[in-house]
Amino acid sequence: MIAADIIRNAAAAGITLAARGDQLAVMPATLLSPDLRALLIAHKVELLDWLRRPANDTRPRIRAWTIVLVDGVKVTAVNTTGADDNEMLVIAQDQFGAARVVSVEVPA
Repeated sequence: MIAADIIRNAAAAGITLAARGDQLAVMPATLLSPDLRALLIAHKVELLDWLRRPANDTRPRIRAWTIVLVDGVKVTAVNTTGADDNEMLVIAQDQFGAARVVSVEVPA
């Protein structure tokens, strides 16, 4: 599971995550399930790194992706959020169904 998935799961449970120094803030903590707590502990470093990324991050990000489906079909998708490869995989799985997506690639 990647940071974007964990953050999405937390938001669906009504929880907001934030980086506070080297601590991961969970608000409200009363909604935290044991399973989500275990995920937060296991992926704390990755979550803090993801949450600390500035909104105005100017690093070049790939905007066009090739999504490879199980039947061999390749679909070109454009993403304007600046998603990295892990985030784009989650987006593609949400759009096409997790069982149908083999991979996401940078178009040649």
